[in-house]
Amino acid sequence: METSSSKDVQSRLDLIIDGTAEVVGKDLLEAQLKEGSGRLGGPIRAYIGFEPSGKAHIGWLVLADQMRRMLDAELHLTILLADWHAWINDKFGGDLDAIATTSEYMETVFRTLLLNPSEGEGPGEITFIRASELVDNAEYWAQFIHHMKGTSLARIRKAFTIMGRDGDAAEQDAAKYLYPAMQATDIHALGIDVALGGMDQRKAHMYMRDVAERLDLPKATCIHMPMLPGLKSSTGRMDASHFGGKMSKSDPNGAILLHDGRGKLRKKLRGAWLDPAESESPVHEIVKHLVLNQQDQFRVDRAEEHGGPLSISSLDEARELLASEKLHPLDYKQAIADLIATRLQPIHDAFEKSPDQLRAVERLLNR
Repeated sequence: METSSSKDVQSRLDLIIDGTAEVVGKDLLEAQLKEGSGRLGGPIRAYIGFEPSGKAHIGWLVLADQMRRMLDAELHLTILLADWHAWINDKFGGDLDAIATTSEYMETVFRTLLLNPSEGEGPGEITFIRASELVDNAEYWAQFIHHMKGTSLARIRKAFTIMGRDGDAAEQDAAKYLYPAMQATDIHALGIDVALGGMDQRKAHMYMRDVAERLDLPKATCIHMPMLPGLKSSTGRMDASHFGGKMSKSDPNGAILLHDGRGKLRKKLRGAWLDPAESESPVHEIVKHLVLNQQDQFRVDRAEEHGGPLSISSLDEARELLASEKLHPLDYKQAIADLIATRLQPIHDAFEKSPDQLRAVERLLNR
């Protein structure tokens, strides 16, 4: 069996970019893999940032799978728990204590999803850091001002969608202008070589690269992952130009939360949009990004009078079976619900053993 230390450049690159929606600056990543180090001279450093804002949905699984591949490719990974960003973005009404509580919960979630990775600063290791730790440093703010001098308010407004807001968000709250510049500063302050995010973070990353170009700063490679659509979305596929139907935890029936049990998963998937005559569906997207990226085939258990058990090895095969009425949509949906339940079991086990963090977040969400 190949060990991580014996992986060649191409196999490491494949681990990092396979299944992504977009890679910007791949040439730099390839060069760093060939050199065997990042711009700071140590391991290639990857990063992803999350606002602590509540319980998570299965879109985090897509990102966690990619983070695991980066660790397997011997990148160092930093997970930034963006508490000050959440404060700027009015999460929990700007209550920093509530945001801190949610940060602790998020860290536990990712430790569990990533199978308790080794912590440290070396290849294949992980570091968790809060934005509140980064900002407690005069050098950070010197870099931030440098960034702000390299851009305009109009350019920053174009990136407001990364906060889930439009350009008018800063009319009564000028702090909103700080958010994109802080996100770009985070990447440079941490010495990041590879910035990871969903496609909804593309504007932030392009803003970072634009400012870096103007100020002659290093431009991190940017890796963007596909986003899962809401279960009720009839648009099916998500791409760089359309985010209206993305899965959001603010829609309880359209999002699968990491803490949903098997019964709730079956109920939610039952109501998911799926037309057997159409090639796109939120259910297909889940199969593509969370099932067939982990295993070569999956099983649909059916009663003998309905055809008996069935193994499916590709999304095209599933589409053909549905279109030809050889597979009932409900059987397909319930099989996917059960597969997702199995994937989420480690999360359930972790919070059953130590429920206090989850209960604290639920109290904050219900207050």
